Amino acid sequence: MSRVATVLCGLFLTAAVATSTRAQNGTPPALAKLPDTTAVLHIDAPKGSRIYVGGKDKGTQTKFTYTNIPKGKWYNFEVKSQFPGGETKKTVLLQGGWDVRLPLQTRTASLPELVLQTGHTDTVFSVAFSPGGQLVLIGSWDNTAILWDAATGQKLRTFLGHAGPVRSVAFSPVGQQVLTGSYDQTAVLWDAASGQKLRTFKGHTSYVDSVAFSPGGQQVLTGSKDKTAILWDTATGQKLRTFQGHTGSVHSVAFHPDGRYTLTGSRDGTTRLWDIATGDEVGRLVSMAKGQDWLVVTPDGLFDGSHGARQKVSFRVGKGLKSHRWTSSSRTSTRRGYWPT
Repeated sequence: MSRVATVLCGLFLTAAVATSTRAQNGTPPALAKLPDTTAVLHIDAPKGSRIYVGGKDKGTQTKFTYTNIPKGKWYNFEVKSQFPGGETKKTVLLQGGWDVRLPLQTRTASLPELVLQTGHTDTVFSVAFSPGGQLVLIGSWDNTAILWDAATGQKLRTFLGHAGPVRSVAFSPVGQQVLTGSYDQTAVLWDAASGQKLRTFKGHTSYVDSVAFSPGGQQVLTGSKDKTAILWDTATGQKLRTFQGHTGSVHSVAFHPDGRYTLTGSRDGTTRLWDIATGDEVGRLVSMAKGQDWLVVTPDGLFDGSHGARQKVSFRVGKGLKSHRWTSSSRTSTRRGYWPT
């Protein structure tokens, strides 16, 4: 395989390791399904804590069962745990059919806590941590994005101004600015500290589905249902380049760590690598057989892929008109200088 194809495979094929956290008692803090008219609240608090629910003293009780809940009814109330040395309080959201475990541990608790965020009035579309992990940004169908304190669950600020659902959110590399992309066909740059709108990026002709900052923060990238991705100057809002070629919505965008390349993922089943300086497509990853096979193709005719994908490739040698199919005997030479058909 050529060095170009090898580099492309390295850029495209990455593995993600998923980790999970457990509550203090070792039980995953998940929502368990109950009858639609019943809800259960479990409170994980330091031993000997005094519990207050909705301002009412509940003593040391830590499990609460609510019955005869009307269908579609939501309950939003504060829960507080008082213990020697301090107290912890959070807001919980309950509806019929939910079994919720709410951790109210001390600040010195060694394991991470699950914080149930409330505040949006409709579907949550996107989430992001700040670079240091202290803040969380959430975008919603209710046309807003909300900034939260990750440690306490406190709502810090709401970003208002979009005329459509907020589909994607991102923090700048140093966390001083945030970026939101919306169904109103715009992306907006905000000051994280004040909530002030700094700049609006207009240029797409349909929903903005995805947003990203460059590693240095000087550029932003937006992907849209209009099948394009646009590179912008963060400071001026100027459109620098449009990446065209996808035949479906661009649902995800990203920058390479060195800032020289961008990556776009589309509804058309391809992921494409672009050269920022020239705007040229450098390589394309094609998903085949519902994700079971993959094929990487470059504009100059280099290709590589899984065994199943290579069996489906037809190509021509040089400028010849004869079409060839991949065979095991062509493994050492076929992928260099051949043009897929």
